[in-house]
Amino acid sequence: MTLQKIVKTLAVLGALYGVSVAALPAANCCSLLEAVLPVNILSIGTSNYTTVNNDYWSSSAVLSPSCIFSPTSPQEVSQAVKLFTDNQCKFAVRGGGHSSVPGAANTNDGILIVTEGLNEQSLTNENSVWLGAGLTWGEVYGYLGPYHKSVVAGRYYPVGTGLLLGAGLSFFGNEYGLAIDNVKTYEVVLYNGTIIHANSTSHPDLHRALKGGGDNFGVITRYELITLDTPDWIWGGMVYYNQSQLSQVEDVLYDYHVDIAVNDVKTHVLPQFGFNGTTNETLNFSPIFYNGALNSTPAALQPWVDAQPYKNTMRPTQVVDLATEFDAGFGYGLVQVQRTFTVYADKQFFRDVWYQFQVWLQGYKQIPGFYGLHCNMPVTPNAVQQGVLKGGNVLGMEGAGNRTLSILYFGLTFNNLSDTDAVFPAFATFVESMMSLAEQQNVRHPYIMWSYAGHDEKVIEAYGEENNNFLRRVKQDYDPVGTFTNLVSGGFKLPAPGY
Repeated sequence: MTLQKIVKTLAVLGALYGVSVAALPAANCCSLLEAVLPVNILSIGTSNYTTVNNDYWSSSAVLSPSCIFSPTSPQEVSQAVKLFTDNQCKFAVRGGGHSSVPGAANTNDGILIVTEGLNEQSLTNENSVWLGAGLTWGEVYGYLGPYHKSVVAGRYYPVGTGLLLGAGLSFFGNEYGLAIDNVKTYEVVLYNGTIIHANSTSHPDLHRALKGGGDNFGVITRYELITLDTPDWIWGGMVYYNQSQLSQVEDVLYDYHVDIAVNDVKTHVLPQFGFNGTTNETLNFSPIFYNGALNSTPAALQPWVDAQPYKNTMRPTQVVDLATEFDAGFGYGLVQVQRTFTVYADKQFFRDVWYQFQVWLQGYKQIPGFYGLHCNMPVTPNAVQQGVLKGGNVLGMEGAGNRTLSILYFGLTFNNLSDTDAVFPAFATFVESMMSLAEQQNVRHPYIMWSYAGHDEKVIEAYGEENNNFLRRVKQDYDPVGTFTNLVSGGFKLPAPGY
């Protein structure tokens, strides 16, 4: 029996019986990989390594991989993953690099796979498009626009495809559901290097598990997304309000959740409140979208105009231009931390939590570059039902019935990693207190959205026992040796039974 087979056998036994199997030293793994795919490796200490390894939205995500692997085809990913499994090599996978969770898309003393070279864009004749896992949504919208097509996907230009494994809020979400519910096929590299297509007819159990199950089952190399026909232009832009207008904006925000978003599914609004610690200024700046070739503000969005924004950029435009505009002004490469939880839309709770967050933020405004962001993001009953109609997912939102949910986002930005000890624990404690307040007011829903969760939030546990049992069964079928638990240790992992 070869060394590789012995190690693989031990890995299987370890996965079955909970025994830890020592990983091969990372330098050895880099050498093994370089012997097979030498032109795709960036070695530690080189300028290219440094540039690629620092290319993250949050500086908290920058770790120290032993080498970086940049594949250009699914077959190269297949070779690498099989090698990693056979030799117990730790690794991580990065798409757009937009997670603030350390280790979710990077690794210390392991191999980092960066997917930028997986950049295929190919329309089919079946109202779908194949997209490489290394693309950003701005690139995708730019490609699809001239064909009068779009997809249910992210709203910001530099965000990558990873949201297609977590949930995915979208311009088109009120009408077509979450991004995960519009993935027709996942191309997956399994632990043993096998490449499969998971969809409604081939490996349907894995297809459903990936719709919320994250990086627990394999490496995604391509996605086939359902395409939507779009007009020559759409209507959208940003509205800005100063602090004196925020009370009126809060009323519009609540009405949007329970009325407009429900009854006019072509609308999308992302209400955002921002606090700038440097200027001690609080604003609301809300991206707005309407899926229609309009030349003026539709009635459904008029309340946002009636609230008298001091700046309004709504106009006929393209989706790619909105993705660019909405991202402008957000820092890149600073310290980012975020947390989230979900409630049933409730006007008083919206007001209470935003007031409490403003009070808390005041205590940290002296920190260089300190900025706080709070968002109320609706998930309507139709959006949830679209997921059911398209084969189901594992998020556990179905019990919300005819009530609109709101994903509450809490985010902080500041300049220096040296300030994290003073901020991160207190931030976690504050958000947990707001979760307790939601429970006291009987508006808490258990769901926690993967894309916005803090590193220690119980994301998968929040999907419910039935979904967790299903995910564990699928995990045993498709990753029996535990490669994507033991070797890919970052991100949110499936909990043990009886969590």
